[in-house]
Amino acid sequence: MTGIVILPAGRDDAFEDYKQFIRDGHPIEDIESYLSDKDLELFRTISETAV
Repeated sequence: MTGIVILPAGRDDAFEDYKQFIRDGHPIEDIESYLSDKDLELFRTISETAV
């Protein structure tokens, strides 16, 4: 799975977005409805080995 993540950086609270979504992570359950079964399985595998 490859892709690009774009976060707004022009707002005063842009760093808070960064901390929430990039540094602190995001539960898989929040995004699984947007992923194919194949991508979801790959994401789960990669996420489990990274922890």
